[in-house]
Amino acid sequence: MTCRTILQWPNKSLEDKSEECGNISDDIVENVNDVVDTLKASFGVGLAAPQVGIKKRIVAVAPSVAEIENPYPQEGFEDHLVLIDPVLETKGHQFTWNEACLSVPFVNAPVKRYSQVSLSFTSLKGERVNLDIGMPLAGILQHECDHLDGTLFIDRASRFFKEKLVKKLNKEARIFKKQRENEKRQLILETQGPGALRKYLSTQGGSSQKKTTRKKAGKSYGKNKKRK
Repeated sequence: MTCRTILQWPNKSLEDKSEECGNISDDIVENVNDVVDTLKASFGVGLAAPQVGIKKRIVAVAPSVAEIENPYPQEGFEDHLVLIDPVLETKGHQFTWNEACLSVPFVNAPVKRYSQVSLSFTSLKGERVNLDIGMPLAGILQHECDHLDGTLFIDRASRFFKEKLVKKLNKEARIFKKQRENEKRQLILETQGPGALRKYLSTQGGSSQKKTTRKKAGKSYGKNKKRK
């Protein structure tokens, strides 16, 4: 099992367009295994290869997490829908539903999608497969295939929601950074003692206390002028 790190927004690599896989080689199968293994470990609904740093057009979906059947189980991947070089043709009516993403944690947003898709993809045997997919899998596939073209669900959200999400994500990032720093300080204190902690803190900008300066006395005039 090879579990890769899921790239997090605002990592610029998530904006890149992925390349087609073409023929099914051992490297492509290895990439598929990495994507599926990472998806299993994350307990997510779906994952695209570029989310784990693989710039190939590969998508894996865990239908059981969405409580739906796998429309095309393959040998070794009975529990996952594995798509290589997928192509979607959207159809049906548009609707709005909430989406979340493993690469954009802590937030969700309403996104417009189509209720149906015609799906074409290459199987692990190198055969081209065509399926008609309805909701909710159609919405999931539109979300995951967006990743292959460098598009995140927040890019499809309204301007109001995107600004709101960006503020929330930045806040969560600051909180996470502060927690990590506090954990690091606690570890230094427990393992190396107060002296080492003071030394570490001195390298992080010194004391946080502001220097106090004595206000210069100004000249007095009128009634407040001191008499000699």
